[in-house]
Amino acid sequence: MTNRLFAGLFILIALFFSSCDPAIGVALQNKTATDKAIKVIYPASFKFPGDSGSSQYNFCLRDSVKTFDMADKDNYLHPFLVPMLAKDTIARTYSFVLKSGYSATVESRFLAALPTFGQIFIIDQTDTVELKRDGKDFVKKPKLLMGGSWTHSIKD
Repeated sequence: MTNRLFAGLFILIALFFSSCDPAIGVALQNKTATDKAIKVIYPASFKFPGDSGSSQYNFCLRDSVKTFDMADKDNYLHPFLVPMLAKDTIARTYSFVLKSGYSATVESRFLAALPTFGQIFIIDQTDTVELKRDGKDFVKKPKLLMGGSWTHSIKD
């Protein structure tokens, strides 16, 4: 009886975790009327995919950034790939242009508890925001679950 109970509990826990999708997302939303130049700077502990020991941060950061039209109801079905303007794996930086009314996914991982805290975003070489654990620049939704998305909205 205990083996059946244990197996049933294991299946329930596996279903719970697979249905909850505790993924991580860091996004920037451009809610202004103009396009914005974004420069992303990662902390010293960050390793780009392909670097030695980079499996922890394997979130498919290659040569483009996924952006989504915020006016489109099902925008996640139709992502737009925006090329990186500059990528420096030594300095851990890259830049791209975020169109007006678009959202960009800067980091996306599955089955991770935390994003890469310490990322710095320079917007149009004037505004600087940093992804901090208890910072006010990014809003985390949902607030209590393991996964979620951290979103910063660029406003006029």
